[in-house]
Amino acid sequence: MKQIMDKKSKLFSLVLILSLIAGIFSMPTNSYSAATQKATLSTSEYYMGAGSLSREGNFYAPSMKHTIYVENPVKKATYTFTSSDTKVVTVKTSGTKAYLTGHKAGKATITCNQKLNGKTTKVGTTKVVVSAPKVVRIENELCIGTKVLMNSYDSVCQINNRNTSAKYTYKSNSKDFTMWEVKEPAPAYSKDAYLYLQKYTAKKAGVYTITVNETVGKTTKKVGSFKIRVVAPSFEKDLDMYVGDEFYVSRLVNNPKNNDYSSYSIDAVDFDPEDNNSVVKFATDEDGYTYLVANKEGTAKIEIIETAAKKKVATVTLKVTIAHAEEIEYDLDEEFDLDDGEAYFYALKSPYNAIEELKVTSSDPNIAEVTSLDYGDYKLTLKSAGKVTITFSCGSIEYQKTVTIVNDSDDDYDYDDDSWDDEDDF
Repeated sequence: MKQIMDKKSKLFSLVLILSLIAGIFSMPTNSYSAATQKATLSTSEYYMGAGSLSREGNFYAPSMKHTIYVENPVKKATYTFTSSDTKVVTVKTSGTKAYLTGHKAGKATITCNQKLNGKTTKVGTTKVVVSAPKVVRIENELCIGTKVLMNSYDSVCQINNRNTSAKYTYKSNSKDFTMWEVKEPAPAYSKDAYLYLQKYTAKKAGVYTITVNETVGKTTKKVGSFKIRVVAPSFEKDLDMYVGDEFYVSRLVNNPKNNDYSSYSIDAVDFDPEDNNSVVKFATDEDGYTYLVANKEGTAKIEIIETAAKKKVATVTLKVTIAHAEEIEYDLDEEFDLDDGEAYFYALKSPYNAIEELKVTSSDPNIAEVTSLDYGDYKLTLKSAGKVTITFSCGSIEYQKTVTIVNDSDDDYDYDDDSWDDEDDF
């Protein structure tokens, strides 16, 4: 009986211990976490330009404010933010957030205090750096004409750290080049978003100096300058093509007016572009772009017309010749395993538009058969063990390569004397 009581006591003790352990690990942790969480600031450093709005990519919006905030705010606590230098940056407190407004280049420290149950404690500080606007040139050359530059990639310049409360103007050293800024809504990004586009008018080719000025209230100051080159349109005079070549007519024009290739059209001078026997034919792709097709050997002339002015600006002489094969490039292994069933390789003629046809053949299709695929790819179907000669020919050019098809189960087969080697001889 005593032995049984001891076992029950031990069992009861074990259950009691396990229950206590389970109770400890299952206790609610919210009160513990809340007690140990500490309010902190969202960042220890903040970089900005003057003004109150930040940007996302190229976009601005009234809702995109320079903001720092309290993380893990304590319930029922209130928070205040102050600036160490209000001439550099001022701060407006809104609940647990601080909205910053930069006024001039410099540094300041934003301090956040917490007040809870009549006691004020310091949450932390954020070092704020306000940078002056800087003009960075993006584009080196522009075309004659008037154009709106749609994004930062084709803008003439970019103003980094721009003051969102300021107005920026561009002053040229010549009346032949003018430039200005356009504020454009961007509802596709967000309801109240906008971006700044640049627009210019260039009347003549040349190099111009542009001064960028910033106006805040009644005060205007220079923030930078840059030079920009305007280039006149130019046109190809001679074009060599091979029979079968295609050439988009837009490539005949360099630096088109307004950077718009559709400002020009082409006319045939001495041939019918729809005649199947003409040297060159006109064609249009699915997007509506016109291109030339070299149809047969000979010469032809086309005129480039400036559509708006209805005047000829250039005559282009087209010379079409027949391209002949000069080289064959291929990549084919010397040995294949019959068990693989098939292999792939490529073969290309050079130039690619040579009039001669590239042919790839097998000396014994019963061992390995060649099938032409697309774009210079070929398939080699492996049918039996043995050797074949693969011939590459194009016009007067011919190459040959011997390929061996092996069978892993017949490693000692001698393909030259058509006999088996006796392993006992080794």
